[in-house]
Amino acid sequence: MKQTSPTILTPQQWTMADRLKALAFGGRKRGTLGGSLVNDMASLGKTIMLCGDCQGKFDWRRHQYYSVWRYEHQPVTGPCDVCRVQVTGNDGRLFIHESVRPKAWATPDEQKARRQTMVRIANTRY
Repeated sequence: MKQTSPTILTPQQWTMADRLKALAFGGRKRGTLGGSLVNDMASLGKTIMLCGDCQGKFDWRRHQYYSVWRYEHQPVTGPCDVCRVQVTGNDGRLFIHESVRPKAWATPDEQKARRQTMVRIANTRY
C-alpha cells in the first residue's frame, strides 16, 4: 500500500492586485482561432474588447452582453481579443457580460438616478 504525505494548507494574504490577476483571462494559445477564444470568454462571462473589423462577427445579444459603444459611445484602448491589433479611439468596442455589468459599469440612466439620490440625501435636513 502506497503511503501519501499529508497536504498542509497555509493561509495566504491576497492583495487586490492578486485577485484582479486571477480574474484576468490568460489569452489565446498559439495555433487556436480567435473566434474560439471569444466564445470561451463569452461562456465564462469575461469582458471582451474587439476592433471594428472583428466586432461584427460577435453576436453580443445572443451571449447576453452589454455593448458599451452602442449605448454610450465610449472609446476603448487596448488589444483586440481576436486579431490582437492595438485598438485606439473610436474603432474599439467593449462588451461587458450582463451578470457583472451592474458591478463594473453604470449606464447613463443609472448614473443619473445615483446623482439624484445623492442630491436628495444632501438636501435632507436632520
